[in-house]
Amino acid sequence: MTAFKHIFSTLLSLCVLLLFSCSKDGDFNYAKNCLETVQKEFDSGSSDFSLDMLSYAYNYFNGHTNQDMGAWAHYLNAVVRRKAGLGSDSEWYDDLVKGCEHVSKTNNHQLASDLFLAYGLADIDHRWYEASLPLFRRSLEEAAVCGNVRNQVLSLMNISRAYMLGAIGNN
Repeated sequence: MTAFKHIFSTLLSLCVLLLFSCSKDGDFNYAKNCLETVQKEFDSGSSDFSLDMLSYAYNYFNGHTNQDMGAWAHYLNAVVRRKAGLGSDSEWYDDLVKGCEHVSKTNNHQLASDLFLAYGLADIDHRWYEASLPLFRRSLEEAAVCGNVRNQVLSLMNISRAYMLGAIGNN
């Protein structure tokens, strides 16, 4: 009888462990799906975002150590909430800073280019023209690595813009 209890206990423990691991994978996949959905909405130029999905994914990836997903969640939280007029400049800026910290630990050059470009634009909005220059240069480098011509052009245009606005501001 004791051997039966031990086998039953072991099988029960394995079932619980299996269910727990499936649940973890399901949560990750759902959070990733949420980011993909919000990214598609943002890319389409929509002004109607799935903010509940964004919030779920943002909170999920803030609590987990996946650098790629964490960077993506911070990026989307900043740009979507800014476009929707939710939150403050400091909240958006904080998300961009955290996103850049995460993406620097990955090889996701496309996301890095997007993040550094958005971060540089936030600096220009704050009239920190000199501070924006290294961010635009980093965006340009990352865009060149992944072959994103659009971000290369936007980075170059904003480098010129930062120099021009900085020169005007110094006069």
